[in-house]
Amino acid sequence: MSQIFNLDKKSAQACFHALASRNRLAIYELLREKELSISQIAREMHISQSFATKEINILEKATLVQCGSSAGIRGAQKICRSVYDEIVYRPSRLKAISDGNMTNKLSIPIGAYQRFEVFPTCGLVNEHKLIGFRDDPQSFYDPAHTSAQLLWFARGWLEYHLPRKHPRNAVVEEMRVAVEISSENAKSVGENECPSDISLWVNGEKIGPWHSWGFYTNTRGRYTPAWWPIDHNQFGLLKEWKINGEGAYVDGEKISSVTISDLALNSKTLITLRLGIDEQDEHQGGVCLFGRHFGNYSQDMLVTISYKGRRQSHGKTS
Repeated sequence: MSQIFNLDKKSAQACFHALASRNRLAIYELLREKELSISQIAREMHISQSFATKEINILEKATLVQCGSSAGIRGAQKICRSVYDEIVYRPSRLKAISDGNMTNKLSIPIGAYQRFEVFPTCGLVNEHKLIGFRDDPQSFYDPAHTSAQLLWFARGWLEYHLPRKHPRNAVVEEMRVAVEISSENAKSVGENECPSDISLWVNGEKIGPWHSWGFYTNTRGRYTPAWWPIDHNQFGLLKEWKINGEGAYVDGEKISSVTISDLALNSKTLITLRLGIDEQDEHQGGVCLFGRHFGNYSQDMLVTISYKGRRQSHGKTS
């Protein structure tokens, strides 16, 4: 089970100080992979043992690293390991925001879709087992679909419904949708190139496609369970669609002229997100989505909406 360090104000200060050093950050990354002695850390980092000890003491004081003794050839050695898989800091909400800027964030499990239309090859699994049957679209109706951590389909789409959490009179400035994603694994073993144009729709408006070159096998994803075959899709890439007043982007590259005002985010109580393949696009390589317990990123689909609250006037409103 992954260990999460939920920071409060006091622990956040110590943690941020500990990781502010390039050397300490590199040491922490080393220890996330394996336990090491002080001498091994010094060799890996090309620093002296005394300096390595000093840096470890700071990381240990911030409770990011734990150290213990182990018998060695020349006596006891100090063995160090990292403590947490994730470090999370959520600032407390300010009671008053002078410029009116606010942000709503929603974490959406990939299996929490409300509607779908998928075609084989297709399937879905949670972190323990296959849900239903392979290449059977009816399995997407299985009540266990809400626990899915990996799902794939050659053609079609999934649709998610989100509550509108911002006020109806707010001025929405930006929307972001981030998810770990790749093409669908429909090739023979050893063939990973499978171009696919994967699109996002918001409230029925097509935002635009991200061009996926293929999928990734034979290197296990950081969070992919050991039982999942290594020659199957292991992880994807973390991609972010962004829509603002200037247009729509994927990872900063403009993909369409759709703007935030085209999405009618204030006129509906429900926001619909659809991910899938547009049959009009050139590359039809399918979709594979990863949840927090599969792939390389411990996160579900993350939706962020930034807006400004409109001040109430004392006169009549138009």
